[in-house]
Amino acid sequence: MKKIIFRADGGVKTGFGHIYRLLALAEMLREDFLCVFVTSVQNDFLQSEIQKCCSLLILPDSENPVDPNADLPFDLEPFLTGTEIVVIDGYHFRCAYQMAVKNAGCKLVCVDDLVIPEICADLIINHSPGIRLEDYTVYKSVQLCLGLEYAILRKPFFRPFLIKRDKYQSAFVSFGGADPFGFCYKLASIILNLQLYRSVHVLCSSSFSSDLLQRLTVLEASSNDQLILHLNLGAAEIVDLMDVCTDAFVSASTVLLEAYSRGLRCYTGYYVDNQKNNYSGFVENKLAIGMGRVNDLSDSDFKGLFHKDQSVQLCPAPLGSVGNIKNAFKTLC
Repeated sequence: MKKIIFRADGGVKTGFGHIYRLLALAEMLREDFLCVFVTSVQNDFLQSEIQKCCSLLILPDSENPVDPNADLPFDLEPFLTGTEIVVIDGYHFRCAYQMAVKNAGCKLVCVDDLVIPEICADLIINHSPGIRLEDYTVYKSVQLCLGLEYAILRKPFFRPFLIKRDKYQSAFVSFGGADPFGFCYKLASIILNLQLYRSVHVLCSSSFSSDLLQRLTVLEASSNDQLILHLNLGAAEIVDLMDVCTDAFVSASTVLLEAYSRGLRCYTGYYVDNQKNNYSGFVENKLAIGMGRVNDLSDSDFKGLFHKDQSVQLCPAPLGSVGNIKNAFKTLC
Protein backbone atom coordinates (compact mmCIF):
# COMPACT_ATOMS: atom_id res chain seq x y z
CA MET A 1 0.00 0.00 0.00
CA LYS A 2 1.37 3.41 -1.02
CA LYS A 3 2.40 5.63 1.89
CA ILE A 4 1.32 9.26 2.23
CA ILE A 5 3.20 11.60 4.56
CA PHE A 6 1.04 14.52 5.74
CA ARG A 7 3.02 17.52 7.02
CA ALA A 8 1.42 20.52 8.77
CA ASP A 9 1.88 22.70 11.85
CA GLY A 10 -0.21 25.15 13.87
CA GLY A 11 -0.29 27.19 17.02
CA VAL A 12 -2.29 29.49 19.24
CA LYS A 13 -1.37 32.55 17.15
CA THR A 14 -1.67 30.94 13.72
CA GLY A 15 -4.55 28.53 14.39
CA PHE A 16 -4.85 24.85 13.61
CA GLY A 17 -6.63 25.01 10.25
CA HIS A 18 -3.77 23.45 8.29
CA ILE A 19 -3.70 20.46 10.63
CA TYR A 20 -7.46 19.94 10.53
CA ARG A 21 -7.44 20.17 6.74
CA LEU A 22 -4.78 17.48 6.36
CA LEU A 23 -6.49 15.38 9.00
CA ALA A 24 -9.64 15.54 6.88
CA LEU A 25 -7.62 14.56 3.82
CA ALA A 26 -6.11 11.60 5.68
CA GLU A 27 -9.58 10.43 6.66
CA MET A 28 -10.61 10.48 2.99
CA LEU A 29 -7.59 8.48 1.85
CA ARG A 30 -6.78 6.05 4.66
CA GLU A 31 -8.71 3.14 3.12
CA ASP A 32 -6.51 3.25 0.01
CA PHE A 33 -3.19 4.50 1.38
CA LEU A 34 -0.97 4.09 4.43
CA CYS A 35 -1.29 7.49 6.13
CA VAL A 36 1.35 9.04 8.42
CA PHE A 37 1.01 12.51 9.96
CA VAL A 38 4.16 14.49 10.81
CA THR A 39 3.89 17.67 12.89
CA SER A 40 5.69 19.84 15.42
CA VAL A 41 2.51 20.60 17.37
CA GLN A 42 2.26 19.66 21.04
CA ASN A 43 -1.49 19.51 21.69
CA ASP A 44 -3.06 16.51 23.39
CA PHE A 45 -6.51 16.97 21.84
CA LEU A 46 -5.15 17.36 18.29
CA GLN A 47 -2.78 14.44 18.69
CA SER A 48 -5.67 12.27 19.86
CA GLU A 49 -7.76 13.33 16.86
CA ILE A 50 -4.92 12.54 14.44
CA GLN A 51 -4.28 9.11 15.96
CA LYS A 52 -7.89 8.12 15.37
CA CYS A 53 -7.19 7.84 11.64
CA CYS A 54 -3.44 7.57 11.04
CA SER A 55 0.01 7.15 12.55
CA LEU A 56 1.51 10.22 14.22
CA LEU A 57 5.15 11.34 14.32
CA ILE A 58 6.10 14.33 16.48
CA LEU A 59 9.23 16.13 15.33
CA PRO A 60 12.00 16.18 17.97
CA ASP A 61 12.35 19.99 18.02
CA SER A 62 8.64 20.51 18.54
CA GLU A 63 9.26 22.53 21.69
CA ASN A 64 10.09 25.50 19.45
CA PRO A 65 7.04 27.14 17.83
CA VAL A 66 7.14 27.37 14.04
CA ASP A 67 7.38 30.84 12.51
CA PRO A 68 4.83 30.81 9.63
CA ASN A 69 6.58 33.75 7.95
CA ALA A 70 10.00 32.08 7.71
CA ASP A 71 11.25 29.34 5.40
CA LEU A 72 11.18 26.04 7.24
CA PRO A 73 14.33 23.90 6.96
CA PHE A 74 13.65 20.51 5.41
CA ASP A 75 12.78 18.10 8.22
CA LEU A 76 11.31 15.03 6.49
CA GLU A 77 14.52 13.35 5.35
CA PRO A 78 14.49 10.68 8.13
CA PHE A 79 10.98 9.59 7.09
CA LEU A 80 11.39 9.32 3.31
CA THR A 81 12.58 6.47 1.10
CA GLY A 82 11.66 8.13 -2.20
CA THR A 83 8.48 6.13 -2.82
CA GLU A 84 6.07 8.23 -0.76
CA ILE A 85 3.52 10.90 -1.61
CA VAL A 86 4.16 13.96 0.57
CA VAL A 87 1.31 16.39 1.29
CA ILE A 88 2.17 19.82 2.70
CA ASP A 89 -0.20 22.48 4.04
CA GLY A 90 1.29 25.71 5.39
CA TYR A 91 2.95 28.91 4.25
CA HIS A 92 6.42 28.06 5.59
CA PHE A 93 6.83 25.07 3.22
CA ARG A 94 8.42 27.16 0.49
CA CYS A 95 10.46 26.47 -2.64
CA ALA A 96 13.52 24.97 -0.96
CA TYR A 97 11.36 22.63 1.14
CA GLN A 98 9.28 21.60 -1.88
CA MET A 99 12.38 20.93 -3.98
CA ALA A 100 13.87 18.82 -1.20
CA VAL A 101 10.77 16.60 -1.31
CA LYS A 102 11.04 16.28 -5.09
CA ASN A 103 14.80 15.65 -4.96
CA ALA A 104 14.13 12.79 -2.53
CA GLY A 105 12.17 11.12 -5.33
CA CYS A 106 8.73 11.64 -3.78
CA LYS A 107 5.53 12.95 -5.34
CA LEU A 108 4.46 16.28 -3.85
CA VAL A 109 0.93 17.51 -3.16
CA CYS A 110 0.36 21.10 -2.00
CA VAL A 111 -2.87 22.22 -0.34
CA ASP A 112 -3.04 25.91 -1.18
CA ASP A 113 -5.39 28.78 -0.39
CA LEU A 114 -3.26 31.74 -1.52
CA VAL A 115 -2.77 30.86 -5.21
CA ILE A 116 0.97 30.81 -4.59
CA PRO A 117 2.94 31.23 -7.84
CA GLU A 118 6.08 29.36 -6.78
CA ILE A 119 4.70 25.84 -6.29
CA CYS A 120 6.62 22.90 -7.74
CA ALA A 121 4.10 20.22 -6.75
CA ASP A 122 2.73 17.36 -8.83
CA LEU A 123 -0.77 18.10 -7.60
CA ILE A 124 -2.33 21.26 -6.11
CA ILE A 125 -5.63 21.33 -4.22
CA ASN A 126 -7.40 24.65 -3.68
CA HIS A 127 -11.03 24.12 -2.68
CA SER A 128 -12.05 27.79 -2.50
CA PRO A 129 -15.01 28.44 -4.82
CA GLY A 130 -14.32 30.62 -7.84
CA ILE A 131 -10.65 29.67 -8.32
CA ARG A 132 -9.82 29.17 -12.02
CA LEU A 133 -7.16 27.16 -13.84
CA GLU A 134 -5.72 30.36 -15.31
CA ASP A 135 -5.13 31.73 -11.81
CA TYR A 136 -2.15 29.36 -11.58
CA THR A 137 1.02 29.73 -13.63
CA VAL A 138 2.43 26.23 -13.31
CA TYR A 139 3.69 23.54 -15.66
CA LYS A 140 1.06 21.74 -17.72
CA SER A 141 2.06 18.50 -16.03
CA VAL A 142 0.82 19.79 -12.66
CA GLN A 143 -2.62 18.46 -11.78
CA LEU A 144 -4.93 21.20 -10.48
CA CYS A 145 -7.87 20.22 -8.26
CA LEU A 146 -9.87 23.41 -7.81
CA GLY A 147 -13.19 24.40 -6.28
CA LEU A 148 -15.82 22.81 -4.07
CA GLU A 149 -15.80 19.56 -6.03
CA TYR A 150 -12.48 18.95 -4.24
CA ALA A 151 -13.66 20.15 -0.82
CA ILE A 152 -11.49 18.76 1.98
CA LEU A 153 -13.76 17.94 4.92
CA ARG A 154 -13.74 15.39 7.70
CA LYS A 155 -15.91 12.33 7.13
CA PRO A 156 -18.97 13.32 9.24
CA PHE A 157 -19.48 16.46 7.14
CA PHE A 158 -20.47 14.26 4.21
CA ARG A 159 -23.34 12.67 6.14
CA PRO A 160 -26.78 12.94 4.51
CA PHE A 161 -29.02 15.74 5.74
CA LEU A 162 -31.20 13.64 8.03
CA ILE A 163 -32.17 16.07 10.77
CA LYS A 164 -35.03 18.48 10.20
CA ARG A 165 -34.05 21.76 11.80
CA ASP A 166 -36.17 23.46 14.43
CA LYS A 167 -38.39 26.16 12.95
CA TYR A 168 -36.80 28.62 15.38
CA GLN A 169 -33.59 30.33 14.29
CA SER A 170 -30.38 29.17 15.99
CA ALA A 171 -26.90 30.57 15.40
CA PHE A 172 -23.57 28.76 15.26
CA VAL A 173 -20.44 30.87 15.97
CA SER A 174 -16.81 29.87 15.38
CA PHE A 175 -13.65 31.77 14.52
CA GLY A 176 -11.17 28.92 14.56
CA GLY A 177 -9.53 26.61 17.04
CA ALA A 178 -7.43 29.38 18.60
CA ASP A 179 -9.38 32.62 17.93
CA PRO A 180 -6.49 34.77 19.22
CA PHE A 181 -8.49 38.00 18.81
CA GLY A 182 -11.61 36.79 20.61
CA PHE A 183 -13.95 37.40 17.68
CA CYS A 184 -16.35 34.67 18.82
CA TYR A 185 -16.99 36.67 22.01
CA LYS A 186 -17.51 39.89 20.07
CA LEU A 187 -19.95 38.30 17.61
CA ALA A 188 -21.81 36.33 20.27
CA SER A 189 -22.32 39.50 22.33
CA ILE A 190 -23.76 41.40 19.38
CA ILE A 191 -25.98 38.50 18.30
CA LEU A 192 -27.41 38.15 21.80
CA ASN A 193 -28.18 41.87 21.93
CA LEU A 194 -30.09 41.69 18.65
CA GLN A 195 -32.41 38.99 20.07
CA LEU A 196 -32.86 37.41 16.61
CA TYR A 197 -32.07 33.85 17.61
CA ARG A 198 -33.63 31.43 20.04
CA SER A 199 -30.18 30.08 20.87
CA VAL A 200 -26.55 30.94 20.09
CA HIS A 201 -23.97 28.13 20.07
CA VAL A 202 -20.27 29.02 20.32
CA LEU A 203 -17.62 26.46 19.44
CA CYS A 204 -14.70 26.75 21.87
CA SER A 205 -11.31 25.11 22.17
CA SER A 206 -8.84 24.42 24.96
CA SER A 207 -6.43 26.48 22.84
CA PHE A 208 -8.47 29.60 23.65
CA SER A 209 -6.78 31.91 26.12
CA SER A 210 -7.97 31.62 29.72
CA ASP A 211 -9.18 35.22 29.50
CA LEU A 212 -11.35 34.49 26.45
CA LEU A 213 -12.83 31.37 28.02
CA GLN A 214 -13.57 33.32 31.19
CA ARG A 215 -15.33 36.13 29.31
CA LEU A 216 -17.40 33.62 27.35
CA THR A 217 -18.36 31.80 30.54
CA VAL A 218 -19.55 35.05 32.15
CA LEU A 219 -21.51 35.90 28.98
CA GLU A 220 -23.12 32.46 29.00
CA ALA A 221 -24.16 32.83 32.65
CA SER A 222 -25.87 36.17 31.94
CA SER A 223 -27.65 35.07 28.73
CA ASN A 224 -30.77 33.44 30.23
CA ASP A 225 -29.78 30.12 28.63
CA GLN A 226 -29.62 31.64 25.14
CA LEU A 227 -25.85 31.23 24.83
CA ILE A 228 -24.43 27.71 24.94
CA LEU A 229 -20.68 27.03 24.89
CA HIS A 230 -19.27 23.81 23.37
CA LEU A 231 -15.68 22.84 24.22
CA ASN A 232 -13.36 20.56 22.18
CA LEU A 233 -15.97 18.87 20.01
CA GLY A 234 -14.97 16.17 17.56
CA ALA A 235 -16.08 16.29 13.92
CA ALA A 236 -19.23 14.17 14.42
CA GLU A 237 -20.26 16.32 17.39
CA ILE A 238 -19.75 19.51 15.37
CA VAL A 239 -21.98 18.12 12.61
CA ASP A 240 -24.66 17.24 15.18
CA LEU A 241 -24.47 20.80 16.49
CA MET A 242 -24.56 22.43 13.05
CA ASP A 243 -27.56 20.32 12.09
CA VAL A 244 -29.69 21.94 14.77
CA CYS A 245 -28.64 25.45 13.74
CA THR A 246 -29.95 27.59 10.90
CA ASP A 247 -27.28 30.29 10.52
CA ALA A 248 -23.50 30.34 10.97
CA PHE A 249 -21.21 33.25 11.84
CA VAL A 250 -17.74 32.00 10.95
CA SER A 251 -14.29 32.98 9.77
CA ALA A 252 -13.53 32.49 6.08
CA SER A 253 -11.50 29.37 6.83
CA THR A 254 -12.22 25.64 6.96
CA VAL A 255 -15.12 26.22 9.35
CA LEU A 256 -16.90 28.21 6.61
CA LEU A 257 -16.68 25.24 4.28
CA GLU A 258 -17.92 22.98 7.07
CA ALA A 259 -20.90 25.19 7.87
CA TYR A 260 -21.79 25.59 4.19
CA SER A 261 -21.57 21.83 3.67
CA ARG A 262 -24.28 21.31 6.32
CA GLY A 263 -26.71 23.67 4.58
CA LEU A 264 -26.44 26.63 6.98
CA ARG A 265 -26.91 30.22 5.88
CA CYS A 266 -23.38 31.50 6.38
CA TYR A 267 -22.22 34.96 7.46
CA THR A 268 -18.47 35.12 7.08
CA GLY A 269 -15.59 37.50 7.65
CA TYR A 270 -11.80 37.40 7.42
CA TYR A 271 -9.09 38.67 9.74
CA VAL A 272 -5.88 37.45 8.06
CA ASP A 273 -4.83 37.68 4.41
CA ASN A 274 -4.85 33.93 3.83
CA GLN A 275 -8.64 33.93 4.29
CA LYS A 276 -9.31 36.51 1.57
CA ASN A 277 -9.54 34.10 -1.39
CA ASN A 278 -11.98 31.84 0.41
CA TYR A 279 -13.98 34.87 1.56
CA SER A 280 -14.17 36.35 -1.94
CA GLY A 281 -15.07 33.01 -3.51
CA PHE A 282 -17.99 32.39 -1.19
CA VAL A 283 -19.32 35.96 -1.17
CA GLU A 284 -18.93 36.70 -4.90
CA ASN A 285 -20.61 33.41 -5.81
CA LYS A 286 -23.46 34.19 -3.39
CA LEU A 287 -22.76 31.18 -1.21
CA ALA A 288 -22.29 33.30 1.92
CA ILE A 289 -23.03 36.80 3.24
CA GLY A 290 -19.90 38.90 3.67
CA MET A 291 -19.10 40.71 6.91
CA GLY A 292 -15.82 42.08 5.54
CA ARG A 293 -12.71 42.37 7.68
CA VAL A 294 -13.87 41.35 11.15
CA ASN A 295 -11.15 43.42 12.85
CA ASP A 296 -12.96 46.54 11.62
CA LEU A 297 -16.55 45.34 12.11
CA SER A 298 -18.59 47.69 14.32
CA ASP A 299 -21.86 46.91 16.06
CA SER A 300 -23.75 49.09 13.57
CA ASP A 301 -22.02 47.40 10.61
CA PHE A 302 -23.08 44.02 11.92
CA LYS A 303 -26.68 45.09 12.52
CA GLY A 304 -26.77 46.47 8.97
CA LEU A 305 -26.14 42.99 7.57
CA PHE A 306 -29.70 42.03 8.43
CA HIS A 307 -31.12 44.82 6.29
CA LYS A 308 -29.19 43.77 3.18
CA ASP A 309 -30.11 41.24 0.53
CA GLN A 310 -29.57 37.87 2.18
CA SER A 311 -30.36 35.70 -0.83
CA VAL A 312 -27.62 33.07 -0.86
CA GLN A 313 -27.48 29.61 -2.33
CA LEU A 314 -27.58 27.09 0.49
CA CYS A 315 -25.80 23.79 -0.06
CA PRO A 316 -28.64 21.53 -1.32
CA ALA A 317 -27.01 18.24 -0.30
CA PRO A 318 -23.73 16.96 1.17
CA LEU A 319 -20.73 17.74 -1.04
CA GLY A 320 -19.43 14.85 -3.12
CA SER A 321 -15.70 15.47 -3.25
CA VAL A 322 -14.30 12.28 -1.69
CA GLY A 323 -14.27 10.27 -4.91
CA ASN A 324 -12.70 13.13 -6.87
CA ILE A 325 -9.86 13.49 -4.36
CA LYS A 326 -9.22 9.74 -4.20
CA ASN A 327 -9.00 9.57 -7.99
CA ALA A 328 -6.58 12.50 -8.09
CA PHE A 329 -4.24 10.80 -5.63
CA LYS A 330 -4.39 7.48 -7.46
CA THR A 331 -2.94 9.18 -10.54
CA LEU A 332 0.24 9.78 -8.51
CA CYS A 333 0.82 6.09 -7.87
